Amino acid sequence: MSERSTLSRRTLLKRSGMMVGGTALFGSLSDVLAACGSTSSTTSTTSQPVKLRFSMLQDPGEIKNAQALGSGFSKLHPNVSFSYEPISGTYDQKILTEAAGGTLPDIFWIADVYVPEFASKGIMLQLDSQFAQDKVNLNDVYPGMLGIAKYNGKLYAVPRDYNHVVTYYNQDAFTKAGLSAPSMNWTYADFLAACEALVSKGGVKYALNLNVWWATYVPFVRGFGGHMFSSDGKSVAFTSPQALAGLQALTDLVAKGYAVNPANPPTNDPFTTGDAAMSWTVRPADSSYQSAIGSKFTWNVTRFPKMPQNPVIGGGMSGYAVSAQSQNAQWAARFLEYIISPAGQQIFEATGNSVPVLESLQTDSTWLAQPRAGFNNQAFFYDNQDDTLPPNVPASITTAYNTAISDAFTKVYLKKASVQDAFTAAASTINSALSSAS
Repeated sequence: MSERSTLSRRTLLKRSGMMVGGTALFGSLSDVLAACGSTSSTTSTTSQPVKLRFSMLQDPGEIKNAQALGSGFSKLHPNVSFSYEPISGTYDQKILTEAAGGTLPDIFWIADVYVPEFASKGIMLQLDSQFAQDKVNLNDVYPGMLGIAKYNGKLYAVPRDYNHVVTYYNQDAFTKAGLSAPSMNWTYADFLAACEALVSKGGVKYALNLNVWWATYVPFVRGFGGHMFSSDGKSVAFTSPQALAGLQALTDLVAKGYAVNPANPPTNDPFTTGDAAMSWTVRPADSSYQSAIGSKFTWNVTRFPKMPQNPVIGGGMSGYAVSAQSQNAQWAARFLEYIISPAGQQIFEATGNSVPVLESLQTDSTWLAQPRAGFNNQAFFYDNQDDTLPPNVPASITTAYNTAISDAFTKVYLKKASVQDAFTAAASTINSALSSAS
């Protein structure tokens, strides 16, 4: 394991890990699409009816995405239908529970951070052999997004989108606070000045809706000059002065009253209710935001603020995987091939929740027209050379790592420990897990 650094779009490092054995591959598809890019309307009339179980997050936007993709595929293959099964609660734990019980759906949503653990436990089907046999063209997929859909160099999921964290903001609150719209080159100092003005004059309770999420805390650590792990991956590095400075800056947003306290969050999303003027998130939030905000206020997006030492931006993917338990693996894999074809990507783009994962569609009008004229869609790929990927956590210590980090933030946010004490304790726990795993 090695610490991920800030990388260019074309040179994002691929996730590495331990060899996974014993994953069964399914047989060939005699009538598969000749290539991933095919947009043929030819339908299959001889195949038996197939119903694919399809799970995703319990979120209106995610359900919309799944239904749009399923409908598009069923138009090409009328014998295939879908049963949509949203999952609420702690998503990864629900998937692990279903896997243990033998009740996994055929297809399920996955985020980049889950790939190593799920792949190492044999939950997902390995796709390389089938995709090669079906002549699926992956050369157009953003290399970094494809890389983090792999484990030990093997493909276990398809990245459906390019997720580049942006700042969603309430333009009405900025105007009321006497502020111009945040620029695409605003600094962290600019951000802090905006926070102060927003809470004092913007008519909002908070400047920022904040969550404990790698795509915010890792950019703070790296953005202040620190690292999450040592260069050899054998120990953590987030207790260095630079890393602790970044963690202190992030937690200070709550201490100063600028941000929602993630340890005691409101029931409803404070950005959509108008209680928070900003939110750091990715394009798939659009559909939910449109529905929840309506005409309450005008909103737009801009770049994640440039951190003091390194102007890093959280970058990653979400996508879909085929269950290793699926009895319809051939059709499930064909569906994943459709998702990363130009036709499937344009279906996803039309939902308004996607930045396409195919480089050739970066400036495609289908997604750039969403959600409305004048929306700053450039922010979703602006400065993509500054993307930084999730920390490369070994699959065997994923739970220990996530628990230690979450506990550290909770202690700080509840004022039960200082940043240094909380994250020193987290470092000890994670280093112990790393030592046991080696």
